[in-house]
Amino acid sequence: MRGAGVWPSIRLELIRDGIEDYEDFHLLDALNRQPEASPGTHADRVAANRRLLALDGALVKSYKEYAREPGAYRSHRRRLAATIVAAQAAGRRN
Repeated sequence: MRGAGVWPSIRLELIRDGIEDYEDFHLLDALNRQPEASPGTHADRVAANRRLLALDGALVKSYKEYAREPGAYRSHRRRLAATIVAAQAAGRRN
């Protein structure tokens, strides 16, 4: 039967983005919980990562108050991805 299956849509793309964001937040949280050989740098990095995970009030204040510019969210996603890569690299070095 032709046409059966899932067709791409904006809604599905946003659902996928939300799932990926959730995975990124979960991954960074898990990386924060890993002990490292150098506790000083680890503590600094964990504190910075927690601020990133907290989604400051500039992005989301409440269910009704949130940033409406997609660029703000894209920027946060890029910072989150770069932080995950750096945390994974730090974990491999130790």
